[in-house]
Amino acid sequence: MRRVGFILPLFLIFALPLWGQDSYPKGEVFGGYTFSHYAVDPTGHNLNGWGASVSGNVTRYFGVTADFSGVYGSEPYAPVCTLPVPPGCPLQTQNLSAYHFLAGPRFTLRTHGATPFAHALFGVANLREEKWGTRSGFAMGFGGGVDVPLGKHLAYRLFQADYIPAKRPNGVSGWNHDFRLETGIVLTFGKK
Repeated sequence: MRRVGFILPLFLIFALPLWGQDSYPKGEVFGGYTFSHYAVDPTGHNLNGWGASVSGNVTRYFGVTADFSGVYGSEPYAPVCTLPVPPGCPLQTQNLSAYHFLAGPRFTLRTHGATPFAHALFGVANLREEKWGTRSGFAMGFGGGVDVPLGKHLAYRLFQADYIPAKRPNGVSGWNHDFRLETGIVLTFGKK
């Protein structure tokens, strides 16, 4: 019993430096360009903007992510005509923006050349139309991407692709089926 009392503390003292030698980053911050196909009506709209995320890695393969994006553009609308819009009806243009605020688990496969990941995110989609106001609803994000290391604390997100089903707001039944592509820079923290 005395040997265990001596060996166990000695083992723990020698193991302490190994605990700090994580081969994966504890945190990651992404920022970059976003392209989104926003399906607000049957034709949908292509919008451009920004994307950002913050990820904390619990283990080498599992972490949690908070993901944000904002995309902007314009869409035609018929202020005086009924739907479907008849030929010859005068159309006007309104500004359109869409925001996603999502969070959830992330699974990562860490290799020397690239870091592929997949995530399942849940949160809110917010649509702002100049003429029709602001609407929000439940949204999800399913997808993933690939990061390519550029240095010890820097990587390039080659791509991130997400399918984003969003519940239609204001009591309208059904779901919008949106798609999003992102690329940009990733800063990593906590890697020894």
